[in-house]
Amino acid sequence: MNNIQYILIFDSGVGGLYIYKKVSEKLPNYNYLYFFDNVFFPYSEKSEGFIVFNTLRIIRSIMKSYLLSLIIIACNTVSTIMLSLLRFLIDIPIVGVVPSVKLAVSLTSNGIIGLIATKNTVSCLYIRKLVKRFANQCKFYLLGSTELVHIAQNKMYGLDISFDKIVFILRFFTEMLKLPDVIVLGCTHYSFLLSEFGEIFGSKIKLIDSSLVFVDHVCSIIKNNSYFCSYLYPFNKVLCLKIDSSLLNVFTLLKKYGFLELEQLYF
Repeated sequence: MNNIQYILIFDSGVGGLYIYKKVSEKLPNYNYLYFFDNVFFPYSEKSEGFIVFNTLRIIRSIMKSYLLSLIIIACNTVSTIMLSLLRFLIDIPIVGVVPSVKLAVSLTSNGIIGLIATKNTVSCLYIRKLVKRFANQCKFYLLGSTELVHIAQNKMYGLDISFDKIVFILRFFTEMLKLPDVIVLGCTHYSFLLSEFGEIFGSKIKLIDSSLVFVDHVCSIIKNNSYFCSYLYPFNKVLCLKIDSSLLNVFTLLKKYGFLELEQLYF
């Protein structure tokens, strides 16, 4: 391991590329590592025990080869399940994206709020505590969908997606007698479906992209801390668990984001 610092962006899939893009546009002179789990994706229906074990072994393996200055958990599922545990066990600054419930409460007029996230995220204790703390006076409706994650990822790969299928999934909200006036997107993959969501929900429903709120927070941390080293010629790399022929679409996508090197992570 050398003394070159890297900022790690960790996600179960490629949805976190949205966060990487927004952060690196504002802070281009830093080295970024982007990890996606192409063996166990998606995490949305994995057990909490598996997610804790798998995330820890991946991050510790990366730390053996790279000097990390910051770990960005760009996966709502991982953040809501184990962000506190990661901060306790790993002596590196760690930030994680979580659904922007507090912001939603400040924006609602009718007191009805929706959250779209993965099944693990909407069912976890962290979300229940968040809703109880900030949205106790509101009616809060949760929709957990793994299928939307796959649809968003396929769209990123440039594959055809079914708009009708998205409409069918979101009927959970659209068929309500009284609609929410604010809906929180609680998965980084959903940022890539903003145009579809906007078309379905219309202008009367505010969509909160939790990823954008999170990006501003991350950038302020890096800018305001002299510990982080910037580089004249930064180097970015993608890590995954398995490199094979199935990554053809991924290679094409990664090149669009400026990544030219993909490395397999070994335990």
